[in-house]
Amino acid sequence: MKAKFLILYFILYITSCSSLDVLGYKNLGNHYFIWEGDHYKYSIIWTPDDSHAKVGGTLVISDVVKYDYNKIFIITKTTEYKTSKDSINKFWLINKSRVIDFNKKNWDGILIGPLDSLGLIKQMQQNKIELKLKDVRPTK
Repeated sequence: MKAKFLILYFILYITSCSSLDVLGYKNLGNHYFIWEGDHYKYSIIWTPDDSHAKVGGTLVISDVVKYDYNKIFIITKTTEYKTSKDSINKFWLINKSRVIDFNKKNWDGILIGPLDSLGLIKQMQQNKIELKLKDVRPTK
C-alpha cells in the first residue's frame, strides 16, 4: 500500500513541475496546443482533431520558452541558440480566431512575427491584448 502512495506522489510531483498535462501537451483553444517534444523542447502545434494532439500536429512555432493565451490570441517567446553563449529571442502572436485553410496557405493574419519585444508590445496594444508571458516550465 505504501508503494502505491509513493508512486502516486512521485507522478503528481513530476507533473506539477510543468504547466502541461501528463502526456506533455496543453490545449490552448481552437485546435492549438503547446507540445513538449524531445529534451524539453516546446512547440506550438495545430491539429484539426483535438483528440490526436498527443501524437502531434502541424508545427506552427518551435523553440518556445514562454507563452500565454486567451480566447483569441496566443503570444510566445522563442529562443534559438547559435552557441552556448549566443542566442536570439523572437516573439510571435497567433490569432486563433482566423480559420486555417491549408489549401489556400492563408497564414497571413494568423501568425504575426517574428517580432522584437517592442514589436510585440505594439501589436498587443493595437489588438488590446492583456497577456503576460510565462515560462513553459515554471520553476518551483
